[in-house]
Amino acid sequence: MVEITQRTIQGRFLLKPSPRLNAVVAGCFARAQENTGATVHAVAVLANHFHLLASFESVQQMASF
Repeated sequence: MVEITQRTIQGRFLLKPSPRLNAVVAGCFARAQENTGATVHAVAVLANHFHLLASFESVQQMASF
């Protein structure tokens, strides 16, 4: 299991909390999980970054995620 943190460009508050953002984020991670076979354990999205806990079988799988 690995923890991935990704920040928005220049740390700007671009991820305004809303039901629509929740749906888009869930859809993006679900599609990436489906396409790569990775396992997503948890996601936390804040206004300027997100944290992701996921398991990968290889470095190549993580890169394609």
